[in-house]
Amino acid sequence: MLRLIKRAAIIFAIGLALNIYPFTTSIENLRILGVLQRIGIAYILASICVLLLNRRGVISLSVVILITYWLLLLSVGSNNAYTLENNLDRTVYIAVLGEPHLW
Repeated sequence: MLRLIKRAAIIFAIGLALNIYPFTTSIENLRILGVLQRIGIAYILASICVLLLNRRGVISLSVVILITYWLLLLSVGSNNAYTLENNLDRTVYIAVLGEPHLW
């Protein structure tokens, strides 16, 4: 378990380092959740699920997560659920992290 956490932390740190690299961006505008950071988070969550659940449990959890996510997107965005301006993900990220940390 410690190796999984270490590996996810390394992936997350590499993603942050690549976002900081040119050193032209201030900390206030740093993109916290880039692609590698999200991969690191997804890796640790998926690893925990695989370690704690059997095959049927992993498949069931995956189906529940996907259906719940789809229903949340449709319930909040209605007709424009998949556009950039009306996407639930963007709304949550702005509320939690703030607009400067997105792009």
